Amino acid sequence: MKRQACKLKKAVIKEELVELTGNFISALILNQFLYWTERTKDIDSWIDEENARRASQGIQEAQEEALPKTCGWTYKTAEDLNSELMLGMSAPTIRKYLKQLIEKGFITERRNPIYKWDKTLQYRVNIIETSDALEKIGYHLDGYRFSDAIHQRKENHPSKQENLASRQDGLAALPDTTTDTTT
Repeated sequence: MKRQACKLKKAVIKEELVELTGNFISALILNQFLYWTERTKDIDSWIDEENARRASQGIQEAQEEALPKTCGWTYKTAEDLNSELMLGMSAPTIRKYLKQLIEKGFITERRNPIYKWDKTLQYRVNIIETSDALEKIGYHLDGYRFSDAIHQRKENHPSKQENLASRQDGLAALPDTTTDTTT
């Protein structure tokens, strides 16, 4: 009997997200929301909203809260996340990790604003807060097509990835060391 070809699931653990969140499960969940954010139909509007939020960072916090968060929402149940990430955990446990991400400000949660009867929660990655927190610990949000469109890194603050890459480049080109013995 031939096995029917199907698309295999993949769960990606990124070192920078583990460092940011403090554990690999939260890192997996955050990465999954970043993955789905890239695939929302309104990603360009989401980028525009986030750039407007970035531009307004020096204004009073009350005014910043008035900036809209209308785009970039995805809806996932805890069961969906558990299945996609192959964690084998209960729904309440997944929700516990989601709550931690929300409390840290990396994700925002809401109910469906159009259909009040719909109890499925919607989530939106707070990319500015996430990328700023990564910058503080020396990382950059890499590997997403929206990364550079959202956040231009500070030129004078290289990330850990850049430091590691420059050290590895330097190892490949070590100078020959010679010693002369003089009498």
